[in-house]
Amino acid sequence: MFDTGLQRQLTLSHSDSTNRNQIRGPQPETIKDYQLEVCHGESTRAVIRVSGNYQRKRVHLIEPSTVDALNFQALATQGSGEARLFEIRVYG
Repeated sequence: MFDTGLQRQLTLSHSDSTNRNQIRGPQPETIKDYQLEVCHGESTRAVIRVSGNYQRKRVHLIEPSTVDALNFQALATQGSGEARLFEIRVYG
């Protein structure tokens, strides 16, 4: 799960004071470009590369394999200097 700015009020409103603080479109802290790597022994290979993400939840299907670790690399956000990932789930 990616951070998509849910700490801010994201509500449709006719009120100027409400609309003034809203960011329309992709939220700046959302991770935009990333890759998932699998590690086995000394070997590491990228299995997923994503560019242009703006969603809170992404589901990826990869070929089953035996791995020692899963590595997530945030490459860019939608504009913020911080990248936050809340959760990764892996099912076998």
